[in-house]
Amino acid sequence: MDLAARIQALRDPAAYPDAAGSIGVRQTHLSAVFLTERFAYKIKKPVVLPFVDQGTLERRRALCEAEVLVNRRLAPSVYLAVVPIVAEGDRLRVEGAGDPIEWAVKMRRLPDADRLGDRLDQGRVDVRMVQALAERLASFHRVAEGGPAISNAASADAVAALVRANLAPSELERSGSVHPAVLRRLRERTEQLLEELTPVIDGRANRLVPRDTHGDLRLDHVYLDDSGTILIVDAIEFSPRLRYADPVADIAFLGMDLDFRGRRDLGRILTDNWFASRQDDEGRALLAFYKAYRALVRAKVDLFLEGEPEVPRAERGSAADRARGRFLQALGELGPPGRRPGLVLIGGLPGTGKSTLARRLAEEAGLDLIQTDQVRKEGRSPVSYADEAQDLVYQACCQRAADRLFQGGRALMDATFLKAVHRRLLVKLALDHGVPAVLLVCQAPPEIVRARLEERRGDHSDATWEVHRHLADQWEDWKAPDGLVSRSIDTDGPLASVVAKSIAALREAGLCG
Repeated sequence: MDLAARIQALRDPAAYPDAAGSIGVRQTHLSAVFLTERFAYKIKKPVVLPFVDQGTLERRRALCEAEVLVNRRLAPSVYLAVVPIVAEGDRLRVEGAGDPIEWAVKMRRLPDADRLGDRLDQGRVDVRMVQALAERLASFHRVAEGGPAISNAASADAVAALVRANLAPSELERSGSVHPAVLRRLRERTEQLLEELTPVIDGRANRLVPRDTHGDLRLDHVYLDDSGTILIVDAIEFSPRLRYADPVADIAFLGMDLDFRGRRDLGRILTDNWFASRQDDEGRALLAFYKAYRALVRAKVDLFLEGEPEVPRAERGSAADRARGRFLQALGELGPPGRRPGLVLIGGLPGTGKSTLARRLAEEAGLDLIQTDQVRKEGRSPVSYADEAQDLVYQACCQRAADRLFQGGRALMDATFLKAVHRRLLVKLALDHGVPAVLLVCQAPPEIVRARLEERRGDHSDATWEVHRHLADQWEDWKAPDGLVSRSIDTDGPLASVVAKSIAALREAGLCG
């Protein structure tokens, strides 16, 4: 029975001692998890990769046993046992009698609603929770095993080997998920930072700072219930070398994942509280480097998942999209803020000064300017504020912005952004590409707007005072998502002051130094 057939057989509720109803299935490139109402059963896929050998039944059983052992440190009530899977005729039976054809880790099933990623999606994560999580992880890192062997695995040479492996040319240069220019900049900047940070990394290793960490500390592995209980699952079991690390590399993983979900505000709270709890100011110098490393790890995992034929097509497509964003996120962490890929949206009604600000800000902050009025005229689209015509223009601008981001660029879009749907479209573009976004909405008193419009000459825009009044009645208010840097910018003052306020918003989002 091949892997696909085995997975199909384990979708049958009759394969389980406790199942009633349908069986949920979740897959990674290394494992498949089968969900009954009360339990989760995880099998290892029979794969052999440079970093893990799951090719034999004996190896998979040993890895299941290791998984239970390492995960009971942070989730002792979840990891119950290693159980056999046997064949009964043409069916499979979990926890059955006879010779095992496979082994599974049996776990208590945790509610999806308690998963940190799901809580974020539902707006159920607050500062208090993140602070408690930071303290829980700091406590774990204080008591986790350390010693010379662990520190040797976290030396600068060892770290360099891991990071360079994630940027190995053979796989990435065949991938459509990373632009050659991005890959070149990633490699160059990685080597520069490795040279700069070697004394810090080795100094901490010599002082035995590294620990046996979690190793895969991301949002979907953290569970928080309403009582305040924190459970963290799915630590790396297949390679102690990947768990042996400076604790900064562990917290960087979760900080990176929060950033990728557009919650850089919570990522800062997490890492700030963790560093404060550990009183580790020196470690802050390593945070961005390790966040980039973790983003590259996830990019590579998504590339593996993209190539798994047993994974549904839609999931493989999503994995490819995530990989593209992770590469850009890594580039943003490695480079200076002034070169970090990102997207700035400047909106506002005609005459509010958005285009003047956009041109000046693009020049000062090194942003590629995209203007809806110019794109409309280049495409010979009729002057129209009808929804259908505007949708086409915004889609064309969105594609231009996506092209710039994919190449590791920085884009500024100058548009009215009258409709909330168009703001959501561009914010989603930034999130999908793993880059920061900033929304600036320009406003000015009516008398100033009217004077500006009556004096306008030689501009891409054809808007008049009558058009301004018409659009003002159609303006849609929109609550920006949590974590997005969004500002209203009054443009009736000196341009230098308006630009300075805008630069401050970019700096808050990490797009300016």
